[in-house]
Amino acid sequence: MSASHDTLACVFAHNNAALLRNCLASIRRYFPGMPVLVLDDASTEPAMGPLLDRLDAERGVSVLRGAVKRGDPAQAWSVDGEPADLNRPNPLLREDERERLRDACRVWSAGSPPVSRHGYFYLHQKLALRLAIARGYRHAWFIEGDMQLVAGDDGWLAARLAKLERDPAMCQLAVQFLLRPGRFDFRALPDAGLYQPPRSYNTSGLFPLERLRGRPELVDAVCDEAPAGNLRTTSYRWSRLGARCGFDAYPVQAHVPWPEVFHDGTVALPAETPAIQPLTGRALEAWATRDITVPPFAEYFLTLNYKTPVPGPPWWYNRAFTERYLDLCLAHERADRAAETDIVRWPAGDPAHPPAHYWSPAPGEPDAASADAPAPAPPPRLRDRLRWFKPLVWAFAGCKLARLRAKRRRYRAFCRRVARERERVLSGAYPAGDGH
Repeated sequence: MSASHDTLACVFAHNNAALLRNCLASIRRYFPGMPVLVLDDASTEPAMGPLLDRLDAERGVSVLRGAVKRGDPAQAWSVDGEPADLNRPNPLLREDERERLRDACRVWSAGSPPVSRHGYFYLHQKLALRLAIARGYRHAWFIEGDMQLVAGDDGWLAARLAKLERDPAMCQLAVQFLLRPGRFDFRALPDAGLYQPPRSYNTSGLFPLERLRGRPELVDAVCDEAPAGNLRTTSYRWSRLGARCGFDAYPVQAHVPWPEVFHDGTVALPAETPAIQPLTGRALEAWATRDITVPPFAEYFLTLNYKTPVPGPPWWYNRAFTERYLDLCLAHERADRAAETDIVRWPAGDPAHPPAHYWSPAPGEPDAASADAPAPAPPPRLRDRLRWFKPLVWAFAGCKLARLRAKRRRYRAFCRRVARERERVLSGAYPAGDGH
C-alpha cells in the first residue's frame, strides 16, 4: 500500500469555509488517495454546515464535529454522524478527561464559557491521534484549516517518512513553509537533511503512529484543557518525555499568505483556487541548491495567485540569505545570456531592498516591476524626531510642580504651628520655669 493510503490527513477547522474548501482541494490535488478527517470546533459560520454535510457524504472523508460549546454532555461531539455521550465511558478519552469535559459542558450551559484563545483545537489534536491509531493508520498528517498543500506526491511523502523513521526520538516532522522570518533558532542537521526546531511539538506535520502507539503517554501529554491548552505546554511535556520534532524545509505545506486579509473578507478566493502556486523551474532550483545552513525562507520563492494593494508583506529579511539568493539569480541570467536563451525575469531588488516575493505577471497584466517607483518620503523634521521628548518634558514639569506644591503646603503648616506657639507664650499659657 502507498504511503498516502497509510496516512490520515487530519484537518482542523473553525469557520472560514472558503479556506477549508481550498485546503481540501489541495490535498486531493497532490495526494488523491489520502483519507481525510475533518475536525470542526463548533463553527458558527453559516456556510460551514452545508460544507460539512457534503463532506460527510464523500467517500474517504470523515467528519468529527465538536459540540462541547453547546453545553450538552450527551452531544459533546459526533464522528461520522455518531454522537459521543460524555455521560458514559468513551474509548477516545481517559476518565479524568471525560470528567473535565463534562464540567466544561456545564460551564457552557450556564452561560459563562471558559476563556480560551484556541477553543478545543488541542483537544481535537489529541482525539485525532487516538482516532487515527484506533483505525490502524501508520501515519497522521496534521493540517490547519487555513493551510494548503502546495507540492508533493506519494514518492515525496515516502521519502519524508523514511527520514522520520531513522531517528527513534523524532515523533513529528513539520513540512511547512517558513513565513515571516525573524529569529531563526533551528539547528541544522546536514546528515539527515533536516532541521531541529526548539519546540518538541508542533500543531502541524507528520506523526509516526506506530511510535505513538507504543508510547501512549505522548498522546496523553497533548494539553487539552481549554483555558491552558497551548503549544508551549505540550512542547514542554513532550520534551520531558524525550520526544523531538524535526523540520523539513521542502516547500509543501503553508498558511495562506496574509490570512487576516482572507479572514476579514478583504480578499476572496474563488472556489477550488489555490492562493499559492507550487515552486517550478528556477525558483525550485534556487530552493534546492541553497546551503542548508542558510534559513529557508519561502518569501523569495513563492508565486502568489492574487494581487493585493499591499506592496509587500511586513516581514524582516535575512540579509545573508537575500544576497545568496540574488547572486544565484544573476548567475542564472548570465548563463542564459551565454547560451542565448530566453531570460527568465527574476524580481528586481538588492540586499538593502529585497523583493517581497517572486511572481510573474499574468497575460495582459501590467508589469509591477516596470511601474513608476513611488516618490521617496521626505526626511522627518527635527520637531517630528523629537516628538517623543514632549511627553517627557510635561511629565518632568508635572513632577516638579507637584513637589513645589507639597513644599508650599509643608511651609504653610510650619508657619501656622509657629504662630500658635507664639500666641501661647505671649498669653502666659506656659508656667514659669518649665523651660519654654
